[in-house]
Amino acid sequence: MVLLMRLKTLVKTVAVMAKVPVDLRTVHVEFGLFRREPRMAKPIARDPMYRRRSFDADIIELCVRWYITYRLSYRDLVAMMAERGVEVSHTTILRWVVRYVPEFDKRWCRYARRIGSSWRVDETYISIRGKWHYLYRAVDKQNKTVDVLLRRDRAITAAQAFFRRALATNPTRDGRVR
Repeated sequence: MVLLMRLKTLVKTVAVMAKVPVDLRTVHVEFGLFRREPRMAKPIARDPMYRRRSFDADIIELCVRWYITYRLSYRDLVAMMAERGVEVSHTTILRWVVRYVPEFDKRWCRYARRIGSSWRVDETYISIRGKWHYLYRAVDKQNKTVDVLLRRDRAITAAQAFFRRALATNPTRDGRVR
């Protein structure tokens, strides 16, 4: 910018001294001042989570959301994306699910309703492939699930681990157990 201003004043000074009318547009064109050099494209304002991904964030979110919500297979999602003109491999969608589901879970949980401070715990045993397992489930007053644990054994350590994990992931308001 400073160089351009100096060049303009120099041309004006020479034109005044030579008493010759000079059109500044011709000077700009001759010295290449109007020539626009190709600039790099400005980066798209993207979530840093999608950095270095070749697909658009909307496509990634759509595939992951459909996979979680509707229990579609990866190949079904490939067919659905192909109908929309997007070529994507089933392994790519698998990588998206593995990469983005934990992050989406963190972001979505911020807006979820808080767990109440009063919980009930159910303990039952169920048969899985002919072997008995113990299922621990904690719910609050509105029957919202706080935590679930499935264990092979019914030991005190299993119940303590369940309570520790439930309290760590869903702390009460005042931080104490009633």
